[in-house]
Amino acid sequence: MSNSFYASKNQIQLKAINQIPHSNKIQGTIISKNLMSIKWETLPDNQAASNGNALYVWQNTGLPWGQGQSPLQYDTIKENSQTGDQVFKFNVEKKPYIVAYSTSASGSSFCATLQFNPGSAEGVPSFTTIELVEPALGDNSLIAKFTTPIGNNPKANNNWIGLWEGAKVTYDGSNRIKKIMVESNVSSDTQLMNNLSLTVDTTYTLGYACGPQDSDLTAFVTFTTSPY
Repeated sequence: MSNSFYASKNQIQLKAINQIPHSNKIQGTIISKNLMSIKWETLPDNQAASNGNALYVWQNTGLPWGQGQSPLQYDTIKENSQTGDQVFKFNVEKKPYIVAYSTSASGSSFCATLQFNPGSAEGVPSFTTIELVEPALGDNSLIAKFTTPIGNNPKANNNWIGLWEGAKVTYDGSNRIKKIMVESNVSSDTQLMNNLSLTVDTTYTLGYACGPQDSDLTAFVTFTTSPY
């Protein structure tokens, strides 16, 4: 893909003159021997409670993808707001813990994590991102670069990328120009999107979903193509 695509770079006409990213994120602190406080921030217009977003806690280093390990704690998001916080109560041992934000109850749509390690009460965050590979933006194609939580298999977990005209994504699939399933088996990679008809001086939004549902969107980037 790379050699043939970049060989035609002299024919590429469009440029992204800006990129504005958004992602689901979590942060948190172990505040006592039995309390963990988690703050979350989700995407604009996401109805976190209605769409089944949730928080999970495991006693583990890294997410236990496919291991069948039950979470130590679990709670659904209770508000349809862009930000919020929740407190988990359990006996904290001197062991690693990981918290995950999920967009649904699929068991694999984990899009943001927070790793706690002994010796530090502050969790280390990681979250899904998506951006354009700018030299590869053409009239009819683009390349998206994505990063998801370590251990995620985008292909197996039915991750997908969508494109909308305008500065917003939709959580029901409406007004979407294109949707493609991610072909990669590794958590951070690139994905080609072909058969587009991109126009000059136009705003688009490229979104990444960490599960099969239209509401599994977890990151997006808004960009505007250069004038004629």
